Amino acid sequence: MPAHLPRADVDAVIDGGLESYGDSAITDPQELRAELPRVRQD
Repeated sequence: MPAHLPRADVDAVIDGGLESYGDSAITDPQELRAELPRVRQD
């Protein structure tokens, strides 16, 4: 999970494409960016 990577690295991961490895995987770039702050807090 790229939650603790610098923003440039997160952008590179997202720009490389998001594959689904399960039903709950986030593959939408906007949805992932919205979820990252929550993950960073946990």
